[in-house]
Amino acid sequence: MFNIELTHDVRPYILGLARIIDDQAGCRMFPNEQKRWLTLYREALLELDLQKMPERIVLASRALQKRLRELQGSGGHYGEKLEIEYALRNLHVAERMK
Repeated sequence: MFNIELTHDVRPYILGLARIIDDQAGCRMFPNEQKRWLTLYREALLELDLQKMPERIVLASRALQKRLRELQGSGGHYGEKLEIEYALRNLHVAERMK
């Protein structure tokens, strides 16, 4: 299903994305609701075992999409919605890397 091969050139980029998410995590307004998707997202980006990475990406994507559905129709949460959109794009990029 997935054909991912990470090289040493790609890993710093992925680790940098995870650090950005970590840095932003300290200033969130709703940490309990975001904690699950953020944890799964971080685990997917930091997974070094190429056999486990596709499954982690799927789990993180599902958690992100679930949270996005929960936020639909609610006012506000613009920042979190935007972070989720960026996270989904980053997971898509990680999924396609060869």
